[in-house]
Amino acid sequence: MQLSRLPSIRAKMTAALILILVPYFIYISYINYSDSKKIITDEITGSILPLASDNIYSDVQADLIRPIFVSSLMANDTFLKDWVLGGEKNVGEIRKYLNTIKNKYGFFSSFFVSNITKKYYYYSGVLKTVSRKDSHDIWFYRFLEKNVPYVIDIDTDQAADNTLTIFLNHRLSDYRDRTIGVTGVGLKMEAITEKLLDYREKYGCEVYFIDSHGVIQAHSDVKMILKSNIKITPGIETVADRILERNTKQELFRFTRNGSDVHIISRYIQEFGWHLIVEIDEGARLSGLKKKTAFNLVMSMVISFIVILIAILTVNYFQKKMAVIATTDELTGTFNRRELDRKFGICRYRLQRSGTDFSLIIIDIDLFKTINDKRGHAAGDSVLKKVSLIARSHIRETDTLFRYGGDEFIILFEGDSAAAADAAKRIGSEISSSDILNDTPGSAFDRITVSCGVSQYCSGESIDDLLEKADRALYRAKDNGRDRTETV
Repeated sequence: MQLSRLPSIRAKMTAALILILVPYFIYISYINYSDSKKIITDEITGSILPLASDNIYSDVQADLIRPIFVSSLMANDTFLKDWVLGGEKNVGEIRKYLNTIKNKYGFFSSFFVSNITKKYYYYSGVLKTVSRKDSHDIWFYRFLEKNVPYVIDIDTDQAADNTLTIFLNHRLSDYRDRTIGVTGVGLKMEAITEKLLDYREKYGCEVYFIDSHGVIQAHSDVKMILKSNIKITPGIETVADRILERNTKQELFRFTRNGSDVHIISRYIQEFGWHLIVEIDEGARLSGLKKKTAFNLVMSMVISFIVILIAILTVNYFQKKMAVIATTDELTGTFNRRELDRKFGICRYRLQRSGTDFSLIIIDIDLFKTINDKRGHAAGDSVLKKVSLIARSHIRETDTLFRYGGDEFIILFEGDSAAAADAAKRIGSEISSSDILNDTPGSAFDRITVSCGVSQYCSGESIDDLLEKADRALYRAKDNGRDRTETV
């Protein structure tokens, strides 16, 4: 593999990792989100909503059926009938009666409106005389016109600082079934609102009641009571007509609001004429899942970045290793023949740019084959290492040492042939004076010597031309007795 191709391969590997890891993590996150979303949706429609609706329906019956029952008892109470038919003479008696009902059952209000005298009696006495001219009394005349035994009415209670109240109005008839008045009790809307807030906290859903026209009758947000209609409310208006069908069975509906799916379960409560609505915004339930998915995506990107970074660092590490292996002689640590070509190009470029002369020195170890034959290759390797160390110690940073062959070294020397020859002589002198093999004086190899050939680069020459000239000088040095330096 060529070293010049490594950056390209590294870029391709990085791109491949990005193209593999990023889409993979995105796909996995999408699949996990989709599966989790389906589980949440199934849980909402199959478990949470039906269970919440059943429990709330039971609680509502306990809270509202009781006042309906009490108002029915009042409408059938012979005391109340006889008191009205007797001329409504003793106000203290009706006040005591209504006060007893209020306190005994814990209601917010209790009342009786006479159809004979049009007087409005409550637990503290006479409140007023109702009139068709008073808009606050319209409820009384509308009820009389209806052919129903009772109604649930949301209104302000004038007897209690106009507090918003749920009234359970029941028709009072005489013994000939003629309407003689309206009686009933009142529940404080605030108490119902608090109950609905409790439901929201307990079940994680919005709970409210609507009448047969879609008008909200009870809601945790008091501002919506009697002022909001599901028929004109964005989102839910698409299913409003189906919700308002008087079906006592629970029915599930779904609509979109502000880009989020909303699931509701509707149940008609025949006793009240209201629809119980339990609503869950899927988007709110999915907010945690979305945050988790976003976190997982971020972590996936971080992991991808770490993996890519590790891969790049690993490639860089092995690239450097390969560069060293490709350009360095393993035994001596000097540059090899492949790097000689590149360094030669640099020297030639520098000569062309700045006129810096350079020369080539070939160093050959004299009788090296004899050392290998008689002392072994281990001794020969030791000689090569020590010679390379000595040669390296006598050149500058601008010069470069190469191992060219088995026992040959080359130096690309910055300078002319004379300066290169001087350097070669110093190296040869240092080698011959060093006890490289640790032999005793007078033994066969008590002294290692080298022969050197020097040639200066001339314009237009190739590396082979320069080597061929230096090689001729080397052979001349060997022919002249070795342990010397010759120049061409």
